Amino acid sequence: MEEGWIKMFRRFLDWEWYGDTNMVRLFLHLLLKANFEDRRWRGMTIKKGQIITSSLTLSDETHMSRQCVRTCLARLEQTGEILQKSTNKFTLITICKYVDYQGCVIESQPTTNQQLTNNQPTTNQQLTNNQPQHKNIRKKELKNIYTLSNERESDAVASDPKKASKDVVDFAGLIRFFNRAMDQAKAIIPRCQSCEGKRREFVRARIREHGMEKVYEMISKASESDFLNGKNARGWIADFTWLFRPSNFQKVLEGNYDNRTQQTNRNYGHTNQNQQCSSESRQAERERLAESYAATIARLAAEDDARAGKVR
Repeated sequence: MEEGWIKMFRRFLDWEWYGDTNMVRLFLHLLLKANFEDRRWRGMTIKKGQIITSSLTLSDETHMSRQCVRTCLARLEQTGEILQKSTNKFTLITICKYVDYQGCVIESQPTTNQQLTNNQPTTNQQLTNNQPQHKNIRKKELKNIYTLSNERESDAVASDPKKASKDVVDFAGLIRFFNRAMDQAKAIIPRCQSCEGKRREFVRARIREHGMEKVYEMISKASESDFLNGKNARGWIADFTWLFRPSNFQKVLEGNYDNRTQQTNRNYGHTNQNQQCSSESRQAERERLAESYAATIARLAAEDDARAGKVR
């Protein structure tokens, strides 16, 4: 695989995520790492256009933060570039329409520029015919559309622009992302099974107010929060509806429910030192209170003895 190559068409410049450096970097990395032929791996068949990996591995390979990798993968899935199937050990990523991007040329690997020149017009024409129209819509045409775009809704928008609306949301896709984030973080926040009624209103409102990137960020923060996952005095656990309420959504985004170690790192940068100082301060306070308590007991005992002597 290391000695091969992939095809790249100039129409990649029209990709809706082309202006986002991290999205481009990650998608190209996936194209380069994906199988160009079916292979066996630990009793499984990893097909052409698939890759076995994890967010941690991708973070190491691309030098992107793990949170950034998760966000980019979610975007790629929601816009139909990839599919993900996660287990507790790895993630299987499938690049949609990989054959349209790379074709059978990957297997034959032409040895001369002339062969590549002869084959490319036909391949370009095939790609143009097979690629859904909505994949070529530029950013400016999506300016007022807040959408996660699953295949059915995206095709409807592409075929009938009048249906495009800022309220078009792929709720099924959002639920998949929410549940996957909770699974990856081993969170105990209840998985979302449906998004109806008030939940839909909350989701639409938060997307209009903050945008999808912040929605992804909030969900990721919640999945990693000990407090929201029951580690609090009451054993209370947040749920989907609670997280999307206006004030709660904002508090999670602002880090109010981040784990204490994370908050200390962010605000002071000297977690151990501050924890030690805090511990010493609490110990000194306890000793002061103990001394005060002992002195008070001794004084009361002396007063009792004095009163007893007068009675005699």
